[in-house]
Parts: sequence; structure tokens; C-alpha cells
Amino acid sequence: MKNPLKIIVLAAAIMYIAVLFLPPLLYQRLTLPPDPYTSIVNTALAASIASLLAFPLAVLLGFYVSARGLAVVLPFLMFATAIPHTAIGLMVLPLFLALNIVDTWLAVIITMMIVSLPLGVGSVASGLSATVKALDEFLSVLGVGELRNIWIHMRAMGLGWAVSFMLMWLRAFSELGALLIVSYRPSTVGVYMFELFQTGGAEAAVPYAIIVATLGMVFSGLLYIISWRGG
Repeated sequence: MKNPLKIIVLAAAIMYIAVLFLPPLLYQRLTLPPDPYTSIVNTALAASIASLLAFPLAVLLGFYVSARGLAVVLPFLMFATAIPHTAIGLMVLPLFLALNIVDTWLAVIITMMIVSLPLGVGSVASGLSATVKALDEFLSVLGVGELRNIWIHMRAMGLGWAVSFMLMWLRAFSELGALLIVSYRPSTVGVYMFELFQTGGAEAAVPYAIIVATLGMVFSGLLYIISWRGG
């Protein structure tokens, strides 16, 4: 055995998957939920819209954080990742009530934008940090405008921009805490799973959880492929 640590790491990864996917088999009766598709489609659609709307802002913020000396704003954006997202839902609830958008598509999309934006900003800023200084100096000499400068930097990231977008999409797709406060409808994956557990117990919710976890593995695999190709 040339590298025992490699075997240990592989075993740990297998154990992690086993801990998540094998315990549900202990239930004697597992049945699919009545409608496992609507919430998945709703969530994928809302996450896509939210990511498409928030990503340009994430790019702009990430560029100025990494290239224009505005790193000081990063903690004010990233703090949302360090608190339970039920708190985020409670903080925006008065605004949503005033706008009369609670339990609407707009509430879901705005909430997903709020929770995914910090991850996008951090990812873009990290992706740009490796090349931003030399490229920015070169483009400044050429007199390139700011928006075109940002566009060229994003192209220089290769597929790094796709990784950043995918991370935002995954974060939006997986949101639950804030949506429990501001929008039970339209039904999203997290809320639907919570409702299944509340009404039918674990045996009703576990099969849906397995479906969602499998989708998560597919999405994570796609993210890995994009990252690998970008590298």
C-alpha cells in the first residue's frame, strides 16, 4: 500500500455517502410522495431566474472587491452565510408584507437572490484574484472602459464564471429557512419536504429526500466537471 492516507480518504467519502443513503432502508414501508415533481420544477425554475438576475450583480461586486480596493464591503455581504436563514426570512418579512408579495413567485425569487448573492460574490472575487492585477494594469494602459474591463476579466476566468453561477444556483435551489417564513407557495423542494415530514412523518418524507439527494449528487457532479474543465 503506497499511500494509506489515500485509502483512508476514499473510505471516508464512501462512509459519508453510506451514512446518508443506507439508514432510510431501515424503514419497513417507504412510499413516494403524491407529487414529487412540481416542487422540483418550481425550485429549479425559481433558482434559475434568481441566479440569472443576481449573477451580474455578483460579478460587479466581485470585481470591485478583488480589483478596486473594496474588499471592506465583503464582510457586509458574507455575514448572511453565518446566520440561520430563518433570520433572513424574518428580516425581509416586513418588506414583503408591505409589498403584499408573501407566498408568491416574486417572494421566492427575491429570497433566493438574497441568500445566493454572497456565495457568488465570494466565488467571483476568488476566481479573479489570481489574474486581476496584471490583466487590469494591461487593460488600463489600453484605456479600456470599466464595463468592458469586467467583461474581459470574466472571459479570462474561463469556466470559472460558470462555477460561480452554478454555486449560486445550488445555494438558491437548496434554500429552506427563509422560505419557511416568507413563502410556502409556490411549493419549493425544501418547503414540500418539510410539509411531508410534518403531515406524514419520516416514512413519508424520506423517499423524497432520497430523490433530492440524488439530484444534488448530479448537480455536484456537473459542478465538478465544470471546475475540472476550467482548471
